[in-house]
Amino acid sequence: MTHFFSIDNAFFRIMTKVFYICVLSLLWLICSIPVVTIGAANSALNAVMLRMVRDEDGYVIRTYFKAFRENFRHSTAIWLILLMVGVILSSDVYFFLQIGNPVFWVAAAVFFTALIVLLLFFMVAFHYLVWFDNPLKITVMNSFRTALGYLPYSVALLVLFAAIVYGIYASAPLMIVFTFFGAGIYSYIAAYLWRRVFDRLAQE
Repeated sequence: MTHFFSIDNAFFRIMTKVFYICVLSLLWLICSIPVVTIGAANSALNAVMLRMVRDEDGYVIRTYFKAFRENFRHSTAIWLILLMVGVILSSDVYFFLQIGNPVFWVAAAVFFTALIVLLLFFMVAFHYLVWFDNPLKITVMNSFRTALGYLPYSVALLVLFAAIVYGIYASAPLMIVFTFFGAGIYSYIAAYLWRRVFDRLAQE
């Protein structure tokens, strides 16, 4: 009975991580409201989650804001580039599909493929940024290489991301859960997957 109420008990460790995920999700949501800061919020969230999957929890809130400040410049630049290119590609896909001519559907398919590659890059970029201390150009290039070189990981995370987005629109209870806590859930799973990859890359 004493062991059950110990803070080292597996149940309490799991519940502590669940609590941290909920708190960090709310922090991410608040810090993402200005939109332009979404990149920094992603980097900060991922920095804490990468520590959590390695059982290096520490002071999660302090670590979150420390990572937010340290990675603000690079993560904001990556986010704004992603947002701009994503809007352009999405607009091109919509434009060519609206024409209704099968000839233009090929162009739409090309731009849609480019959009998918961009999303795969999104799946890894903000994790890579907080794991490796590299110049922005190197971070962008290596994030693309990692996303395409470890395609099963990035595709799995893209599917998870799509499932969360679908859940928000498909169900009211899921909308509440994923709106407030989806970012933390996704980031923790992504951190768990990318940790092994990054450890391997660091050794190389």
